[in-house]
Amino acid sequence: MSKAWPVSDINPGGTVAENAQRILAVRFDELLSHAIWTTDDSAIDELHAARISAKRLRYTLEFFAPVYGDQVTAALDELTRLQDELGHVHDLDVRIDLIEHHLGQPASILSAAIRSGLEALLKKEHAIRRRQYREAQFTWNAVDLPAMRDRLLTT
Repeated sequence: MSKAWPVSDINPGGTVAENAQRILAVRFDELLSHAIWTTDDSAIDELHAARISAKRLRYTLEFFAPVYGDQVTAALDELTRLQDELGHVHDLDVRIDLIEHHLGQPASILSAAIRSGLEALLKKEHAIRRRQYREAQFTWNAVDLPAMRDRLLTT
C-alpha cells in the first residue's frame, strides 16, 4: 500500500483552518503525484496508489468539513465518485491477476474445459477493464483536482 506523505509544517499555535490547508495541500499533491496511471493503463500500482490517496484526501476533507462548511459537499461527492471508479478498476486488476495465475497452472492440474472457461473469462474481464479504465479517466478529468485544490485552499 502507498504510504501517506508526511505533513511537516503543522503549527500547534495556528488555527484549525490554517493547519487544515497545510494538511490538505499535501493530500492533494500526493494524489496528483499518481496521475501517471491516466496515460498508462499498465500503471496498475500507480492506479491503486491513486485510489488510496483519494481515500486519504476524502477522509481528511471530511474531518475538516466543519472548517469549510457547505463548500466541501460537492468536493466530497466528486472524490467519492473518483475513489469508487478507481476501486472498480483495481478490483478488475485483482481478478485478472487471479485468473492469469490459475491459467499458469500445468495442464495436468487444469482441464481443457476449465482452461477454456478461464481464458474466456479473462478476455471478458480485460474488456470490462478497458471500459472501466476509460470511465475512471473521464472521472479523473471531470473532477479537475487542481481546480478543486485551488478552490479549497484559497478560501
